[in-house]
Amino acid sequence: MALLRAASLMLTAVAETLALVWMELAMFVVAGLLYAMFTDKLRLPQFTSRKNGKKTVTLIKGVKCDPGDGSVDTANLTSWKSLQLLGDKPPELVRVIESMQQAGRPPSQIMADLRAALKASPSLLPSLEALSAAFLRDDAVDLLDGTLALLAEHGISSDAGVYSGLMAAQLRRRDFAAVATTAARIPAEMLTPKMRAMLATSAAHRGQLDEALGHLRHIPTPPAGTRSIAAPTTAQILALAGREQRIVDATEELQRVQAKLESKHLEELFAAGTRGGSLAGWELFNTASALQVRRTAVMFQIFAGALGRAGDKTGLKQLIKEVEEDTDVGEAGIVVGEPLAMALLEACKAVRDDSMLSRVLEMHRTVCQGALSPRMSMAFCSALLACDHNKEACEYYEHEMLPKGVMLDVMLTNSLVKAAASYGNTALAKHLSDHVTARPAVAGGSNANASEFQRHAILIKAYSRDGNLSGASEVVARLKQSGKPLPSLIHNCYLDACVQCGDMRAALTQFDEMKQAGMLDVVGYNTMLKSHLSRGRPDDARTLLQEMAAYGLQANKVTFNELLHARVVAKDTRGVWTLVDDMQKAGVQANSVTCSILLKSLSVHSPPRDVKRVMGLIEDIEESMDEVLLSSAIEACIRIKQLDRLSELMRRHKQKGGLRNLAAP
Repeated sequence: MALLRAASLMLTAVAETLALVWMELAMFVVAGLLYAMFTDKLRLPQFTSRKNGKKTVTLIKGVKCDPGDGSVDTANLTSWKSLQLLGDKPPELVRVIESMQQAGRPPSQIMADLRAALKASPSLLPSLEALSAAFLRDDAVDLLDGTLALLAEHGISSDAGVYSGLMAAQLRRRDFAAVATTAARIPAEMLTPKMRAMLATSAAHRGQLDEALGHLRHIPTPPAGTRSIAAPTTAQILALAGREQRIVDATEELQRVQAKLESKHLEELFAAGTRGGSLAGWELFNTASALQVRRTAVMFQIFAGALGRAGDKTGLKQLIKEVEEDTDVGEAGIVVGEPLAMALLEACKAVRDDSMLSRVLEMHRTVCQGALSPRMSMAFCSALLACDHNKEACEYYEHEMLPKGVMLDVMLTNSLVKAAASYGNTALAKHLSDHVTARPAVAGGSNANASEFQRHAILIKAYSRDGNLSGASEVVARLKQSGKPLPSLIHNCYLDACVQCGDMRAALTQFDEMKQAGMLDVVGYNTMLKSHLSRGRPDDARTLLQEMAAYGLQANKVTFNELLHARVVAKDTRGVWTLVDDMQKAGVQANSVTCSILLKSLSVHSPPRDVKRVMGLIEDIEESMDEVLLSSAIEACIRIKQLDRLSELMRRHKQKGGLRNLAAP
């Protein structure tokens, strides 16, 4: 029994030892195999391994694609033949191409391999035809293009649908030249309307308007409701037509094929097309009607600006009429909001036509429920001023803006001060001036001060016209109290006010103050000179002229014209020509006022030399002949009974372009 037990234990130990050894051997074998596989020492068919971080793709039946260079063994004819599956099925070229692509082979090299394979094995040609559908499905544009070209080389025509798909893919990639190249390989009779539409798109984006219109003409008229041309293409064609001034022709073709166009595209066309003039704007409006596009407020706004810049008053009237018609159609019509209303008012200002201002304002009042914004009110007031309706602008301010406390900007305030002063509303001018002066000071430097002084100068002149010297004196006193040094503008305006109001004592006092302050200039001397001459005191005027020269100031045209006028009134012919000689010696050129004064000195008894000299001065003036000078010349020639001189004078000035400023009767 003991012997049997010992034998059993021995056998158990041997079995365990053998099992342990077997396990070690198995682990060693597995480790060896894994080592061989991962170190590329062992190559197994039908398996993939890693090399340089890429998969080595093993194709069926011996054709491999090595990721090292992505090449396929096309030189071995038997390897391509080995792709033949059981039965009569074609070779699986698709799998070969996919493997090449996975290996990073570029399309040009893939096509080169296919070309070589086809040359070595023409039996692959049917399989090559089948590739087109796969490439089209996978959007492999370059491979599809190359395959179709390869088939064409072997006299095989592909289906028009394949070409259409290729052109669509090229269009998506915005390769417009490739679209035209692809179409060139297709017989013209195979081009479908869809392909013609794509070719029109390609031509438009290449800037070829005639080519695009030619393709549109080949498209038959589609059924009602069918849009054959997309909106971006339509916009591109119209943009080209606008640059070539052929919008009408393009619209005709686009309307026939029922091209689509959206309002946003038409707004962009308005912005670009109306820069060159108003004609394009009207043509685009007709395009909107033809293509059934709703006209928007933005279009009218852009077009109004173009008409204003062009000075097209007739066109602006027509535009406002169309706006009124569009607002009458209810919710589908144009809403004259503030941007459009502002644009229309600015255009009215540009063409200086007041007849349309109230119509624009009323259309906007309807939209804003009668409550205009301050900005809109100021724009309307400014437009009235631009159209020389000074009284209406001031009344609008007093009745509509002042009660609402609308704060005016400095520019509009100055314009209203000037407007109020022009028709004698001194109270409003003073109110506006005081209102601006009372505002907190803002940063503006010398420009702000200059604007303030100009406003007060206007106010002083307004008081002067009213004969209210005390009002003018009050303005000057307030300015002095501000502590700011007064410019010569204020001094000269106040001096003129003293003269205009007939207070010579105040005028002389102001003149002396200006002299002591060193503020005297030619304008001040001319004001006093005119005063002495108007009061019949030529000796004082002569003394003042000598003082002016001693002061270092050169007499100007105004100075000499005042002196000439006094000599003509006194019928001092010798004195007149002495002054003309002095004027020429001083280098002061005669102007139209000088010539008008000299023409009044001529009579039927004037020596021929005086008449000739006056006519010579008229011919030598730099500015164009205006209505005042023409009227004086006509009166003088009739008075001296020498109408032939008038004809000659008119002929010479016409040759010089000197009659431009004459208004039609």
